[in-house]
Amino acid sequence: MDDPRPITVDPTAAGMRADVYLAHRFALYSRSGAAEAIRSGEVVSTSRTLKPASLLKAGEVLHLHSLKLAPQGEKPPCPPVLHEDDHVLAFNKPAGMLCHPVGQAFAWGVINLARERYPGESLHLAHRLDRETSGVLLLARSDAANRHLKACFKARSVEKTYLAVVRGQVAQATMMTICTSRLCNPARRSRRANPTRTRPGSSARSMRASARSHTRPGT
Repeated sequence: MDDPRPITVDPTAAGMRADVYLAHRFALYSRSGAAEAIRSGEVVSTSRTLKPASLLKAGEVLHLHSLKLAPQGEKPPCPPVLHEDDHVLAFNKPAGMLCHPVGQAFAWGVINLARERYPGESLHLAHRLDRETSGVLLLARSDAANRHLKACFKARSVEKTYLAVVRGQVAQATMMTICTSRLCNPARRSRRANPTRTRPGSSARSMRASARSHTRPGT
């Protein structure tokens, strides 16, 4: 790539190993992957020769030449923060944005943007939303908060409300069962769920006849 992506080391990250810092800040990279990126020259310091074990200094500028760390295209804005306290951040994730980068090429996700907005913090995704789903996304601000929130989601003690936009009129009250878990069939994730059977990862959603007042024919 022609233009590297510069990042400035925050004071809270001063004294961290370079490979540990990169692995912490960029979720796509493991520590060994970050170390290899430094050795290959994909990540360099503007003030010295950088090594994986180099201890970073506050204000030090690193240039990222790796496509995995420096994506092509303009960086999207960080989603709005709906709630913030010492333990959790709640973001308003827009439709079309990933929660976490996937695949071999870097793509901006909420976790990347959040870590850039809150440098030096140990942010973790407490759960995920599909790429095309908008809604509240929770990020834990510590390992303890992350474990607690994940335990709540695993125990299904978190109440979720989904809103859907429908086309046309709903003629009558309708009940449908939608599989909301990718673990409906652990052996074959791509297999279609049987709509006549209810599994642990399913949710019952009702579409009330009153929805007719919120829809128009052909819209």
